[in-house]
Amino acid sequence: MKIRDFLLSAITILSVFFAGCATTQSRENPINVNIAESVGFDPTPLCIALFDLKGVKAQAIAGNWKDNNFTASCVMKGEDEKFTIVFSAPQMRLVTIELTKPHTLTWKKAPQIPNAFEPEYAICDVAFANLETSALKKALGKNFSVVDDGIKRVISVGQKEIAILERSQAGSMKFTNPLRGYSYTIQNL
Repeated sequence: MKIRDFLLSAITILSVFFAGCATTQSRENPINVNIAESVGFDPTPLCIALFDLKGVKAQAIAGNWKDNNFTASCVMKGEDEKFTIVFSAPQMRLVTIELTKPHTLTWKKAPQIPNAFEPEYAICDVAFANLETSALKKALGKNFSVVDDGIKRVISVGQKEIAILERSQAGSMKFTNPLRGYSYTIQNL
């Protein structure tokens, strides 16, 4: 009886331990993302531009998507050959995205994150909100319009606005993706 109880306890503990493990995936080249209707975009130039962001930057994020409120933190770290983005919710790491030169993409996600998660979309948002305007224009190329007056940045493809970044006097920013229907505020920490 004691051996059976011990084995059941061990199996229970191991199943709880392994149930929360992150899933790790990797690809040598980012996949194209649909950032506007029928516009497939290769985010590789944005990935390469992110390598120029050096040091550590932390941001608090709060937003709304499909009537669901969310909060998270985003920590970015740029080193010589690597750029890392970590999204965390209170007491839980949600996603870690790591770019390594030339443009290998590795990500780990918590089991709560849907399998449909594609890190390239998160990379686009991070680049749209954090790259300098000149670097963003260069990475996006001639098919995109980036208009930035220092307070408001609008990124468009043709007549379609795909991202809007509004900066407040208090230092926070509001990022909106009109096509996907979400927005969030960003506060640099």
